[in-house]
Amino acid sequence: VDLHAMSGGNPLFLRELVLGALEEKQLVESEGVWQLMGEPIGTPALHDLIRSRMQHLDPVDRAIVERLAVCQPLALSDIRFEDARKRVIALEKSGLVEVVGDRLLVSLGHPQYVAAVRASLSRLTIVDNLLDQADILSARPMSQEDELRVAVWRLDAGEPSDPGLLARAAHLALLSQDHEAVARLAAAALLAGAPAAEMLFLQGEAQWTMGRNSVALDLLERAAAADVQDPTAERLTGLIATARASTY
Repeated sequence: VDLHAMSGGNPLFLRELVLGALEEKQLVESEGVWQLMGEPIGTPALHDLIRSRMQHLDPVDRAIVERLAVCQPLALSDIRFEDARKRVIALEKSGLVEVVGDRLLVSLGHPQYVAAVRASLSRLTIVDNLLDQADILSARPMSQEDELRVAVWRLDAGEPSDPGLLARAAHLALLSQDHEAVARLAAAALLAGAPAAEMLFLQGEAQWTMGRNSVALDLLERAAAADVQDPTAERLTGLIATARASTY
Protein backbone atom coordinates (compact mmCIF):
# COMPACT_ATOMS: atom_id res chain seq x y z
CA VAL A 1 0.00 0.00 0.00
CA ASP A 2 2.80 2.44 0.90
CA LEU A 3 4.68 1.67 -2.31
CA HIS A 4 1.55 2.17 -4.39
CA ALA A 5 0.78 5.47 -2.69
CA MET A 6 4.31 6.74 -3.25
CA SER A 7 4.17 5.76 -6.90
CA GLY A 8 1.16 8.03 -7.39
CA GLY A 9 -0.48 5.22 -9.36
CA ASN A 10 2.26 5.28 -12.02
CA PRO A 11 3.22 1.65 -12.92
CA LEU A 12 6.71 2.65 -14.08
CA PHE A 13 7.37 4.54 -10.85
CA LEU A 14 6.02 1.59 -8.81
CA ARG A 15 8.36 -0.86 -10.55
CA GLU A 16 11.40 1.36 -9.95
CA LEU A 17 10.41 1.91 -6.30
CA VAL A 18 10.17 -1.83 -5.63
CA LEU A 19 13.52 -2.48 -7.35
CA GLY A 20 15.15 0.35 -5.41
CA ALA A 21 13.69 -0.79 -2.08
CA LEU A 22 14.93 -4.35 -2.63
CA GLU A 23 18.37 -3.17 -3.67
CA GLU A 24 18.72 -0.87 -0.65
CA LYS A 25 17.28 -3.56 1.67
CA GLN A 26 14.40 -1.27 2.62
CA LEU A 27 11.87 -3.96 1.68
CA VAL A 28 12.62 -6.77 4.11
CA GLU A 29 10.94 -9.77 5.67
CA SER A 30 10.53 -9.31 9.42
CA GLU A 31 8.80 -11.87 11.63
CA GLY A 32 7.08 -13.43 8.64
CA VAL A 33 5.81 -10.17 7.17
CA TRP A 34 7.31 -8.08 4.36
CA GLN A 35 7.87 -4.58 5.69
CA LEU A 36 8.98 -1.33 4.11
CA MET A 37 11.61 0.30 6.32
CA GLY A 38 11.47 4.04 5.73
CA GLU A 39 10.57 5.77 2.50
CA PRO A 40 11.68 4.01 -0.70
CA ILE A 41 14.25 6.03 -2.60
CA GLY A 42 13.71 4.52 -6.05
CA THR A 43 16.43 3.81 -8.60
CA PRO A 44 18.93 6.18 -10.25
CA ALA A 45 17.02 5.74 -13.52
CA LEU A 46 13.83 6.99 -11.89
CA HIS A 47 15.61 10.00 -10.38
CA ASP A 48 17.19 10.89 -13.71
CA LEU A 49 13.80 10.74 -15.42
CA ILE A 50 12.24 13.05 -12.84
CA ARG A 51 15.13 15.53 -12.76
CA SER A 52 15.01 15.86 -16.53
CA ARG A 53 11.64 17.57 -16.10
CA MET A 54 13.25 20.27 -13.98
CA GLN A 55 16.25 21.22 -16.11
CA HIS A 56 14.49 24.30 -17.50
CA LEU A 57 13.86 25.92 -14.08
CA ASP A 58 15.53 29.25 -13.28
CA PRO A 59 17.45 29.57 -9.98
CA VAL A 60 14.52 30.93 -7.95
CA ASP A 61 12.04 28.35 -9.24
CA ARG A 62 14.63 25.69 -8.52
CA ALA A 63 15.08 27.05 -4.99
CA ILE A 64 11.32 26.81 -4.39
CA VAL A 65 11.26 23.21 -5.64
CA GLU A 66 14.23 22.35 -3.41
CA ARG A 67 12.60 23.97 -0.37
CA LEU A 68 9.43 21.94 -0.95
CA ALA A 69 11.45 18.74 -1.40
CA VAL A 70 12.95 19.30 2.04
CA CYS A 71 10.04 20.88 3.95
CA GLN A 72 6.73 20.20 2.16
CA PRO A 73 3.91 20.89 2.50
CA LEU A 74 4.26 24.63 3.05
CA ALA A 75 1.59 27.28 3.23
CA LEU A 76 1.99 29.68 0.33
CA SER A 77 2.44 32.52 2.83
CA ASP A 78 5.45 30.67 4.32
CA ILE A 79 7.31 30.46 1.00
CA ARG A 80 9.50 33.55 1.17
CA PHE A 81 11.08 33.84 -2.25
CA GLU A 82 10.88 36.67 -4.78
CA ASP A 83 7.50 36.69 -6.57
CA ALA A 84 6.65 33.45 -4.78
CA ARG A 85 2.93 33.52 -5.56
CA LYS A 86 3.45 34.09 -9.30
CA ARG A 87 6.16 31.45 -9.44
CA VAL A 88 4.04 28.86 -7.61
CA ILE A 89 1.20 29.49 -10.06
CA ALA A 90 3.55 28.80 -12.99
CA LEU A 91 4.98 25.69 -11.32
CA GLU A 92 1.46 24.43 -10.65
CA LYS A 93 0.52 24.89 -14.33
CA SER A 94 3.55 22.83 -15.34
CA GLY A 95 2.55 20.03 -12.94
CA LEU A 96 5.64 20.35 -10.78
CA VAL A 97 3.70 21.51 -7.71
CA GLU A 98 0.16 21.26 -6.44
CA VAL A 99 -1.77 23.68 -4.23
CA VAL A 100 -4.60 22.38 -2.05
CA GLY A 101 -6.98 23.47 0.71
CA ASP A 102 -8.08 26.75 2.21
CA ARG A 103 -4.58 27.36 3.59
CA LEU A 104 -3.10 27.03 0.08
CA LEU A 105 -0.69 24.27 1.05
CA VAL A 106 1.97 23.78 -1.60
CA SER A 107 3.65 20.43 -2.31
CA LEU A 108 5.56 18.89 -5.18
CA GLY A 109 3.28 17.42 -7.80
CA HIS A 110 4.24 13.76 -7.35
CA PRO A 111 5.42 11.79 -4.29
CA GLN A 112 8.61 10.72 -6.06
CA TYR A 113 9.68 14.25 -6.92
CA VAL A 114 10.71 14.65 -3.28
CA ALA A 115 13.22 11.78 -3.29
CA ALA A 116 14.59 12.69 -6.71
CA VAL A 117 15.22 16.33 -5.81
CA ARG A 118 16.60 15.58 -2.35
CA ALA A 119 19.03 13.08 -3.85
CA SER A 120 20.53 15.90 -5.91
CA LEU A 121 21.09 18.19 -2.91
CA SER A 122 24.19 18.40 -0.75
CA ARG A 123 23.85 17.83 3.00
CA LEU A 124 24.60 21.50 3.70
CA THR A 125 21.93 22.64 1.23
CA ILE A 126 19.37 20.45 3.00
CA VAL A 127 20.45 21.76 6.41
CA ASP A 128 20.24 25.39 5.25
CA ASN A 129 16.73 24.83 3.88
CA LEU A 130 15.57 23.15 7.09
CA LEU A 131 16.93 25.85 9.38
CA ASP A 132 15.76 28.75 7.22
CA GLN A 133 12.23 27.39 7.06
CA ALA A 134 12.26 26.65 10.79
CA ASP A 135 13.20 30.29 11.42
CA ILE A 136 10.36 31.48 9.15
CA LEU A 137 7.75 29.50 11.07
CA SER A 138 9.24 30.34 14.47
CA ALA A 139 8.99 34.07 13.72
CA ARG A 140 5.17 33.93 13.71
CA PRO A 141 2.57 32.40 16.06
CA MET A 142 2.76 28.63 15.65
CA SER A 143 0.13 25.92 15.89
CA GLN A 144 0.94 22.58 17.55
CA GLU A 145 1.52 21.16 14.08
CA ASP A 146 3.99 23.96 13.37
CA GLU A 147 5.83 23.28 16.64
CA LEU A 148 6.17 19.62 15.72
CA ARG A 149 7.45 20.38 12.24
CA VAL A 150 9.99 22.91 13.48
CA ALA A 151 11.27 20.41 16.07
CA VAL A 152 11.66 17.72 13.40
CA TRP A 153 13.38 20.12 10.99
CA ARG A 154 15.89 21.23 13.61
CA LEU A 155 16.50 17.59 14.59
CA ASP A 156 17.06 16.65 10.94
CA ALA A 157 19.48 19.57 10.63
CA GLY A 158 21.48 18.32 13.60
CA GLU A 159 20.83 21.44 15.66
CA PRO A 160 20.90 20.85 19.43
CA SER A 161 17.48 21.13 21.05
CA ASP A 162 16.16 21.42 24.56
CA PRO A 163 15.09 18.00 25.97
CA GLY A 164 11.78 19.47 27.12
CA LEU A 165 10.97 20.74 23.63
CA LEU A 166 11.91 17.40 22.08
CA ALA A 167 9.75 15.52 24.60
CA ARG A 168 6.81 17.83 23.88
CA ALA A 169 7.32 17.33 20.16
CA ALA A 170 7.29 13.55 20.66
CA HIS A 171 3.90 13.82 22.37
CA LEU A 172 2.63 16.09 19.58
CA ALA A 173 3.76 13.49 17.04
CA LEU A 174 1.83 10.87 19.00
CA LEU A 175 -1.32 12.99 18.73
CA SER A 176 -0.71 13.15 14.97
CA GLN A 177 -0.23 9.35 14.82
CA ASP A 178 3.19 9.88 13.22
CA HIS A 179 4.90 6.94 14.89
CA GLU A 180 8.19 7.25 13.02
CA ALA A 181 8.46 10.83 14.32
CA VAL A 182 7.50 9.71 17.85
CA ALA A 183 10.35 7.20 17.87
CA ARG A 184 12.91 9.67 16.50
CA LEU A 185 11.94 12.57 18.74
CA ALA A 186 11.70 10.46 21.90
CA ALA A 187 15.14 8.96 21.18
CA ALA A 188 16.59 12.45 20.66
CA ALA A 189 14.91 13.70 23.83
CA LEU A 190 16.39 10.79 25.78
CA LEU A 191 19.88 11.57 24.52
CA ALA A 192 19.36 15.23 25.43
CA GLY A 193 18.45 14.31 29.02
CA ALA A 194 14.65 13.92 29.10
CA PRO A 195 13.16 11.41 31.63
CA ALA A 196 14.32 7.95 30.54
CA ALA A 197 11.28 5.84 31.44
CA GLU A 198 8.82 8.10 29.62
CA MET A 199 10.91 8.47 26.46
CA LEU A 200 11.72 4.74 26.28
CA PHE A 201 8.03 3.99 26.70
CA LEU A 202 7.10 6.34 23.86
CA GLN A 203 9.72 4.74 21.62
CA GLY A 204 8.54 1.25 22.53
CA GLU A 205 4.89 2.04 21.86
CA ALA A 206 5.76 3.60 18.52
CA GLN A 207 7.85 0.62 17.43
CA TRP A 208 5.12 -1.82 18.52
CA THR A 209 2.51 0.13 16.55
CA MET A 210 4.75 -0.12 13.47
CA GLY A 211 4.98 -3.91 13.90
CA ARG A 212 8.56 -4.07 15.16
CA ASN A 213 7.86 -6.24 18.18
CA SER A 214 11.38 -7.33 19.11
CA VAL A 215 12.65 -3.73 19.05
CA ALA A 216 9.58 -2.58 20.99
CA LEU A 217 10.04 -5.22 23.67
CA ASP A 218 13.67 -4.25 24.27
CA LEU A 219 12.70 -0.58 24.65
CA LEU A 220 9.81 -1.37 26.99
CA GLU A 221 12.02 -3.61 29.14
CA ARG A 222 14.48 -0.72 29.41
CA ALA A 223 11.58 1.63 30.26
CA ALA A 224 10.47 -0.68 33.08
CA ALA A 225 14.01 -0.88 34.45
CA ALA A 226 14.39 2.91 34.31
CA ASP A 227 11.05 3.31 36.08
CA VAL A 228 12.22 1.02 38.90
CA GLN A 229 15.54 2.85 39.22
CA ASP A 230 13.96 6.30 39.16
CA PRO A 231 10.23 5.89 40.00
CA THR A 232 7.81 8.15 38.12
CA ALA A 233 4.03 8.51 38.17
CA GLU A 234 1.90 5.42 38.83
CA ARG A 235 0.08 6.07 35.56
CA LEU A 236 3.29 5.71 33.55
CA THR A 237 4.22 2.55 35.46
CA GLY A 238 0.85 1.09 34.52
CA LEU A 239 1.18 2.13 30.89
CA ILE A 240 4.61 0.50 30.64
CA ALA A 241 3.30 -2.74 32.18
CA THR A 242 0.31 -2.80 29.84
CA ALA A 243 2.46 -2.14 26.80
CA ARG A 244 4.89 -4.93 27.77
CA ALA A 245 2.01 -7.36 28.19
CA SER A 246 0.58 -6.42 24.79
CA THR A 247 3.97 -6.82 23.14
CA TYR A 248 4.48 -10.27 24.68
